[in-house]
Amino acid sequence: TVLPRGAGLARHLESFNCGTATRAAVEGFKVAGKTGTAWKHRPGGGYDPTRKITSFIGMMPADEPAFVCAVVIDEPRPHGEIITVAGGNVAAPAFSKIAARAAIHMNLKPTEPVSPPLASSHPQ
Repeated sequence: TVLPRGAGLARHLESFNCGTATRAAVEGFKVAGKTGTAWKHRPGGGYDPTRKITSFIGMMPADEPAFVCAVVIDEPRPHGEIITVAGGNVAAPAFSKIAARAAIHMNLKPTEPVSPPLASSHPQ
């Protein structure tokens, strides 16, 4: 359940066509959310910049949320094209995949234009 006050605040963060969370996009839906990246605490005090927790919390459709999800990844490691470990490039893509599946499962109707499928250059 999303309370109106919280939804209004998150919508204020707005959807993202740019910024740190472009990888959270879900085709056909306006998504709003917030990334997070934090250094983990050192046992002796202070913070360890080599150990991180990354997160993304998002909702869709942004204007009338039906789905809210928080993705938290403890100590992600660089892999593939991901060189810098941060919420926008580690947790946001996970949100995108989860939210796309949730939209199908929840039978959510797209709120934004959907790109038409590309025509195949070879007969199938």
